[in-house]
Amino acid sequence: MLLHEFMVVHHAEILEICRKKLRDDVMGAAELLRDVELFFQELLYALRHHDGVAGAPAAPPGRSSSAARLGERPQRAGLPPAKVPGIFGAISHAIGQAGERHGLAINADEHDVFHQRIDAGVATSIENFWCCEKAQQERRVSERFGYLTHELEPVRIATVLRRLQASAIPGRAISITTELDESLFVNADEPQLTSAIGNLLRNAVKFSSPGGHVVMRCRSDDAGVVIEVEDECGGLVEAEPARLFRPYVKGAERSDNIGLGLAITKHAVEAMDGHVSVENRPGQGCTFSLTFPPARPSRTSSPPPSR
Repeated sequence: MLLHEFMVVHHAEILEICRKKLRDDVMGAAELLRDVELFFQELLYALRHHDGVAGAPAAPPGRSSSAARLGERPQRAGLPPAKVPGIFGAISHAIGQAGERHGLAINADEHDVFHQRIDAGVATSIENFWCCEKAQQERRVSERFGYLTHELEPVRIATVLRRLQASAIPGRAISITTELDESLFVNADEPQLTSAIGNLLRNAVKFSSPGGHVVMRCRSDDAGVVIEVEDECGGLVEAEPARLFRPYVKGAERSDNIGLGLAITKHAVEAMDGHVSVENRPGQGCTFSLTFPPARPSRTSSPPPSR
């Protein structure tokens, strides 16, 4: 069963899972569910159009009205911008949970279309959130991840990278490998760290040439614990790669909303006392690095997998 067919058959179940997730993680579902359902329909249109269903309309462009409203509602409710990605995370979680329950298998093309729409929705929503309070944009961006500083715990980096590798569906014959040091821990909020690295991984896969190779690694040096995502995109045309981390700045070759996504990654990492950088390798690719102070493992930290 194709993903769009699954979404039609299990429409009510998916929305009910999403409603519960929103209620628990974001805000009262009643204020969001109508716009979530409209965005759900846009996902469905995009998948049906991609699969060549006769008469299927194309989904609206990335700056859809439903995605914009999903940014406005948390802003009006006085919630921090960090809550906005959780709305789209709830949609993805609901489809994934229903899919796992019913044995859904998603192919690489459907995976790409789905996440492109989710990423576009997140970008549109956060941009609209910020535009609603443009005068206070910088203050709110810094506050968005401020709560993390009180909820950090030792996280084994190798475990996070291994899970991301296992869940990736790269397509286009792109391979993903890891170079892991099981002894490395950082103080972090694990879901936010996973999201930050996952954003870099999706960009690396998306922009690498067909048949390319993406490497995720963790290592230590004098600066601390370094997490790297290395791709084979051919290198960045952008003269100042660091500008990619500023909101709304786009790479000359990377024409999607990655500048906004990388800005979110940067603020999340910095809130966890980390640092983001990028090394351009002209003609080959680029390497995005997250650097953190090392942390000692806690007694509750998960052990490395048995060999």
